[in-house]
Amino acid sequence: MKQRRPQETQKITKESSPLESLKHTLSNSALLKILTNRADWDIQKEGTFSDPKNADLSHTLDDISKEAEKAGMDLGSYIMEELAFKPSSPKEADDIVRVFIPGLNTPENESARRTQYYADQYGQPMAHIHNGTNLDSGLPMSDQIDYVAAMMVRQKLKDTELMKTWEKILQSNFSQAQPKEIHALLYSDGSIGGIRGIENFRRNEIERRLAKLPRSQRHTKREAVTKEVEYLLKKYLFVELHGNASPNLPVGPQYLIWTDTEDQMTHNKLPFGLGDMGLHGGNKSDTPNASYVDYDGPFSGVNAHNLAAGGVHAVTETLKINNVQTTKELYQKTQNGEPIIMPKNIQGDEKELW
Repeated sequence: MKQRRPQETQKITKESSPLESLKHTLSNSALLKILTNRADWDIQKEGTFSDPKNADLSHTLDDISKEAEKAGMDLGSYIMEELAFKPSSPKEADDIVRVFIPGLNTPENESARRTQYYADQYGQPMAHIHNGTNLDSGLPMSDQIDYVAAMMVRQKLKDTELMKTWEKILQSNFSQAQPKEIHALLYSDGSIGGIRGIENFRRNEIERRLAKLPRSQRHTKREAVTKEVEYLLKKYLFVELHGNASPNLPVGPQYLIWTDTEDQMTHNKLPFGLGDMGLHGGNKSDTPNASYVDYDGPFSGVNAHNLAAGGVHAVTETLKINNVQTTKELYQKTQNGEPIIMPKNIQGDEKELW
């Protein structure tokens, strides 16, 4: 009988769950090796920040942190000062850290261009954390590799560089005596990695705080520490989702979920009667502090999922008709139980159609 090579042997114990066995198999699969041992492809930029002043540059968080330290600035302030895409017609200045995380199949230059577009529409600066794509890999069905990876992230079978960068930003912010307010705009696949990054941060932050306590107090103090972390997340983290494919929302942050009623991604049915792919007014998370805005967008088909062509215009027209300046103000109105007027015949941007 042919003997298996050592690297092919998987140690299975009585304690190994089917999920852990599957994780082990996937992490050692040929597909994952292709995805993690790549040449100079766009996917290598995943988790980096685009440079608004130079389209050929991207910056790792480690480099950004070093530069912020040299400048005597906290990380969030440095990101907004040096790496935020500034709107052409800015609204009133504030001290909020805004980051945008895009979806799949979009190379960095195009993602950065769209980030500038969103900043102009919102009238607010925002930095771009790149999602990365395998489109330029030359591999067969390279666009589908992105989707496979996204579903693995959604099912918690894989972590990503984007998730790690995002979690480090949260950790840096909440380690300060006075955290800054962070506004995260998560789009499409960016909602999957973005939400999982928050989930990981929340869990790890609870454990970090518990580890500082005497061992004898950790069990009895867990509930209090959990509530402390959730309170800080609610106070300082506002998360806005567009075209999401998120199965749930971690407890803590304030959430505003925008969904086109015809968005095929969010409303896509999962197998075995498990419901819709994403969250919307008819498929809500049981997490508190979440408000849902379902709208009839200007386009149908795949472009109902298009944030630049339709979604962002639904946002700006909804703000205008409700006489508020920001999505955070709109969120506060929904949380106060005030009625929200939804615009009819939203005017999209046909130049941004796919």
